[in-house]
Amino acid sequence: IELKKLRYKDSKEVIDHFKEIFSRLGIPDILVTDNMPFSSLTFKNFVNEWGFQSITSSPNYPQSNGLAEKAVGIIKSLFRKGTDINLALLDYRNSPIVSLGLSPSQLLNNRRLKDKLPVNSNLLKLEQTNYSKIYDKLANNQARQKTYYDRNSKTHKPLEEGQNVLIREGKTWKSGRIENRHVMPRSYVVRDENNRILRRNRRDLRPSNHDFIPRNDYCFQPTESMSVDLHPTDQNVSNDEPNISITSTTPKANHGLMPNENNVTIEDNNKRPSRNIKLPAKYSDYVM
Repeated sequence: IELKKLRYKDSKEVIDHFKEIFSRLGIPDILVTDNMPFSSLTFKNFVNEWGFQSITSSPNYPQSNGLAEKAVGIIKSLFRKGTDINLALLDYRNSPIVSLGLSPSQLLNNRRLKDKLPVNSNLLKLEQTNYSKIYDKLANNQARQKTYYDRNSKTHKPLEEGQNVLIREGKTWKSGRIENRHVMPRSYVVRDENNRILRRNRRDLRPSNHDFIPRNDYCFQPTESMSVDLHPTDQNVSNDEPNISITSTTPKANHGLMPNENNVTIEDNNKRPSRNIKLPAKYSDYVM
């Protein structure tokens, strides 16, 4: 685990720290990150210049980048338990991983690191690590975890382009439409009701039978003012006819309602009750 303190969470700050880490550990083939600020044009230019592949996880779905989230949890635990984060990182890198039997330092550097604990100098020498056995142990552990996880999970049906869906936004679901499938598995590009183009994981999408109408695709522009006649003059109206009629009462140039005998003024009874306000006696000599 590498830990760096950022003054600003922008592309330039992140790129400078990446260059320092890559100069010490080497350039990776694939870098898996979240979307901010790793989806910016500046970071994409850095990826092309240094010659590696950058893959971003699905927004609002940190489980797709579980290894990084696990590292964040480890760092938070080190901050709670120790006062010197660098010494805590040294102890972590020297601690053996239970399932593999080797420490992160032995896996990366083929040797143990010297820390504050007394240690025989022979234990600090280079070691020959059998990586094939390590990969087999790691694959077996991951297969066992997958077996336990699949017991209470199921595979979602794939969604088609143009299909209406519901998009999870926090604790609510909003209408949307599938634009196309993303290059990453179980990830889709969708359009929401505000005409925004988003990327979401299949877990945050549900098929919907409702019509999808973006908000800015329709608007109501009244051309004539209308009044509601709640008391028709004809008392012999058939029961099959509605008792509410909408009639035009003013020309197009006037958008106000002209009072007539058929118009009904409806008062707002939802207002909060108010009391009479009386100024204090000390202000009686002033005009307020």
